[in-house]
Amino acid sequence: MASGASLTVDFDFSKALGTDVPRAAAKMEAIFRNRINGRLLAEPLGRISGSASELSKSLDAANARVIAFGASVSIIYGVQKAFQSLVKSTIDVEKKLADINVVLGENASGLAKFSDRLFDIAKKTGQSFDTVAEAALEFSRQGLSVQETLKRTNDALILTRLTGLSAKDSVESLTASVNSFSKTLLTTTDVINKFAAVDAAFAVSSADLAEGLKRVGSTAQDAGVGINELIGLITSAQQITSRGGAVIGNALKTIFAKISDPGAIKQLQDLGVQIDNSQNGIQKLTALSNALKTADTDTAALIKKTAGGVYQLNQISSILGDLSSKYSIFGRATEQASRATDEATQRNLELNKTLAASINELQQNLTNAFSKVGNSTIKNPLTSLLSGTNDILKEFNAGSESLGAEIGSTFLSAIAKFIAGPGAIYFGVIGLNLLNNFRK
Repeated sequence: MASGASLTVDFDFSKALGTDVPRAAAKMEAIFRNRINGRLLAEPLGRISGSASELSKSLDAANARVIAFGASVSIIYGVQKAFQSLVKSTIDVEKKLADINVVLGENASGLAKFSDRLFDIAKKTGQSFDTVAEAALEFSRQGLSVQETLKRTNDALILTRLTGLSAKDSVESLTASVNSFSKTLLTTTDVINKFAAVDAAFAVSSADLAEGLKRVGSTAQDAGVGINELIGLITSAQQITSRGGAVIGNALKTIFAKISDPGAIKQLQDLGVQIDNSQNGIQKLTALSNALKTADTDTAALIKKTAGGVYQLNQISSILGDLSSKYSIFGRATEQASRATDEATQRNLELNKTLAASINELQQNLTNAFSKVGNSTIKNPLTSLLSGTNDILKEFNAGSESLGAEIGSTFLSAIAKFIAGPGAIYFGVIGLNLLNNFRK
């Protein structure tokens, strides 16, 4: 029987590799020392940095070109807008002045001075040239002199600035005030200063006073009421009722008409009111106020209804109640209006110190400058161009009628020849076909 055998192998790895390991390590070190070169690694990084620098320069150059292009476009756009403003200012200013001069009849030199004065008013009142020209046109239609037109235009535009009324409404208010109280030699400057003085001291606006005066001025004058007293009445009613100048003006017009009527006066006398036709409007209102102090409720109601009517009871009650007051608004407002000096003028000067006023002044200076430059440079060429173009179009339009007639005649002649020639054969064939179909 075979028996197992074992073999023992004694091998010393340290001895076998003793010289090979250091040799392998030395070779690996040599390989890394010779193959890995720092300079070779740095070169690509340098190229990348150089490319980044070039890219940055390219971007800077592109940015510079974009900025230059933007600046060029801005300059071109600015020139375009300036030319448009030049043309527009020239056309607008010339038209406005022509509209006014149709009434005034000034020569070229006088019209140029008038234009400069209008621009001065626009700058001093915070308005545009168009607004000033609108007011000047309204005043010029009243047959006023050039100087009076300019003076009233300035006052109307100050009133517009202080009240917010339109130029047209300001013109109407001042015209109604001055014409209604013409016997007192009242000027538009007096009116706006009275408005401003009372406006500053009471709960009433210059706009309310202007609207009220516009509606009741002539009726108040007929009733013997002065402008200071009328301003006092409007102020009293407005501060008590807050109904607005237009409503109060219409109410006062009704009241003055009623207390001037002989029939109404007779009824009021029967109710115990000490009133007669010899009294002016304020005296009659005072008599009504005094009568209410001792009248019973029913009689007081009849007095108010007779003096003011059904629809003006609120206004007549407030006015009569204030007249009998110890600290009457009417009395104080009337006094304030009578002592007015230059309140509106001073307010306007204060408003001229604002930035908005400076900007408006610049705009008006530019408009005036564009207008003058346009008149001396582009007006004649544009006039010639438009005139020539219109002449050509007139000739074309005048010849278009004969041209149309000729075309129509030729067309009809061609149709006639067609019918007389091949058209006869064509229609004959169609007729025969229709006849054959009918027989079938």
